[in-house]
Amino acid sequence: MPFRERAIDRCVATDEFQTTRNQEKPEMIRGIAGAAIAGLVVLIAILGSWYTVDQTERGVLLRNGAVIGTAQPGLGFKVPLIDGVEKISVKTVDLYVGQDELLLPTISNRPI
Repeated sequence: MPFRERAIDRCVATDEFQTTRNQEKPEMIRGIAGAAIAGLVVLIAILGSWYTVDQTERGVLLRNGAVIGTAQPGLGFKVPLIDGVEKISVKTVDLYVGQDELLLPTISNRPI
């Protein structure tokens, strides 16, 4: 086989290889994109499952808006996108008023 025919055969084979390789690229990109999206969804679900309640708060666990329990202070776990936690402050506030400003319940509701 002369040199020129071998060179032409090599070029044809290279073109067929490039065509096959270019056809596989979109499928591979779709697979990588799908895996990245699935990984992102799993990461969001894992990170959205944990909640913390401070020492000065209590939590009310809600499932689709209905009360299912209470949450004590600390780290907790919930089902993402289904459960929610509403935090309620339980701080005690002391209020001191002077004797002159004290209102006592009387018949007329006037200060004494």
